[in-house]
Amino acid sequence: MYDRILVPLDGSPEAEEALPHARSLASRFRSELILVRVDVPIPNLPESRYPPQIESTASTYLKRVAEPMILKQLRVRPVVVFGDPAHEILSCVDRLRVDLIVLVAGDRVGGWRGRGVVAQLSRRSHVPLLLVRGHPPDRAAAHLDPGS
Repeated sequence: MYDRILVPLDGSPEAEEALPHARSLASRFRSELILVRVDVPIPNLPESRYPPQIESTASTYLKRVAEPMILKQLRVRPVVVFGDPAHEILSCVDRLRVDLIVLVAGDRVGGWRGRGVVAQLSRRSHVPLLLVRGHPPDRAAAHLDPGS
């Protein structure tokens, strides 16, 4: 049903709250998980002149996030792109033939998520979106702590 599931990540713990849901679906449907990190462009700097550290940092982040899923035998593809987050996510959907987008609902501050990206995706996407309810910022850390 869902061959490819895309999870947009901005590097924030809030965005990562979508991962358990995406992992569960990927496991059930034997889907490929596509983890997309969109870095917002540096004003007045062409992409060809971006410091290599930007892409390297994004790639390292995605590898760290993907590692536990790969160990559980899930197929994971990390993708780093530069540009407008909503536009780049939708481009990945088309280019990679994605069947579902899984992300945290709301536009809390964190990376690019404060830019109305969720609202844009919900209006412009031609594939279904699974919007996961995130935890309030003060509860997010407690939720992730197994001792609480």
